[in-house]
Amino acid sequence: MFCCLLAHRKLPFPKEGHKFLPQSRKAFLDLDKAERGKLREQAWESMMAVLKGMPRPMMLILRNINTIRAISRDHGHPVDRYTVMAKSAVRGQLKREGKGVVQFVACLWERVKFDFRLRSDGWRLWLVMTYLRLLTICGRAPDTSALTAQLR
Repeated sequence: MFCCLLAHRKLPFPKEGHKFLPQSRKAFLDLDKAERGKLREQAWESMMAVLKGMPRPMMLILRNINTIRAISRDHGHPVDRYTVMAKSAVRGQLKREGKGVVQFVACLWERVKFDFRLRSDGWRLWLVMTYLRLLTICGRAPDTSALTAQLR
C-alpha cells in the first residue's frame, strides 16, 4: 500500500491474487457490485491505516513529493524525479556510513555501481521506446503512443 501511495499508481493484478485484488481485471469485473465495493473499502481502510501509522515527518515528505510531481508535470517532466530521489537517498546513506578510507572507497564503489544501473536502465527504456516508435513509423505495429507515454 505504501508503494501505491508513493508512486500514485494502482496495484497491478497479481497472477496469484491478493486479499484486495483478484487474479485479473476480468475476474474483478465479474464480481458483483457489492463484492467489488467491499474490496475497494478494504483497500481504502488498509491505505488509511498505513497513512495513520506513518510518522509526521514522513507525511511531510509525501506532501513534498506530490508538490514536486505537480511542478514537474507543469514544466513538461524535464527531470526523472525517481532517479534524482534514488541518487539523493543513496548519497544520504553513504554519508551515514563510516568515515575511514576503506569505508569511503567501498561506498564510492557502491555508488558507481548504483549510478551505472540507473543509467543502463534509462538507456534500455530509451531503446525500447525508440524501437516502438520505429515500428509504428514503419507500419509494423499499431499506434504505440499510449504505451510510450506510460513508459516515460
